Amino acid sequence: MSYAAYAAELPFIIVEFFCLPMGHLEPKRKGNVLKNMPREVALITLISFVFVLCFQLFSTNVSLIVAARGFGGTAQSATASTVMTVAGIFAGLLVGPLFKKFKNRAMPLAWCVTILGLVLTLVAPTLGVLCVAGFVTSLGKETYVPLQGNFAAGNSTNEGRAFNLAIGMAGTNFGMALSPLFFEAATAPFGAQISQKFVLGIVIIAVLVVFGMVHYAKLTPAQEAEEKAQAAAREAAAREVASC
Repeated sequence: MSYAAYAAELPFIIVEFFCLPMGHLEPKRKGNVLKNMPREVALITLISFVFVLCFQLFSTNVSLIVAARGFGGTAQSATASTVMTVAGIFAGLLVGPLFKKFKNRAMPLAWCVTILGLVLTLVAPTLGVLCVAGFVTSLGKETYVPLQGNFAAGNSTNEGRAFNLAIGMAGTNFGMALSPLFFEAATAPFGAQISQKFVLGIVIIAVLVVFGMVHYAKLTPAQEAEEKAQAAAREAAAREVASC
């Protein structure tokens, strides 16, 4: 019955349906949508899949960790999971400033935060530390997801933007779904211990960080063009206001 709590979202969905602006329809795309997907969008989708594959280690193992370390039972596991979800509120406040200061490198920086959370989870001696670890792990992921969406949108043509964003989210969800299967299979020859899974996940994200700090050192040409267009629009709006 606890899942029935999700029904509370229904009134908000109805309000959004009537109150959100319709927006503009995309121009009709010509040709195969996957074939025309920009390389950078395909790459960030793959990266999102791998990153979330590792991030999901906390959610899929937190109950086992609580039980194995004697932190409690179901209530304590639920507490750690709840604290984890709260991180999204704070992540929303970080996305804008991070991108403004670090541009695309804000993405690998967010991955570093998740690494810190996974390391804390690996060594957490108490339930309190485990809750902090879940918060930090989720903070990195919830900060990265909108940055990833912004990157995919900035590197998409107008007619492919919605499709590319959908593909990016599909990669994220696919990673979450396959995480338990992947890490169970990858560590099975060594005993499939929780600690082994976390070490493997940390190593994988660390490789992503190294790649990201190099590959995302600069804005892509598409992002630079969009920033110039936005700057020109702001200047035009400022001149119009000044003339009034």
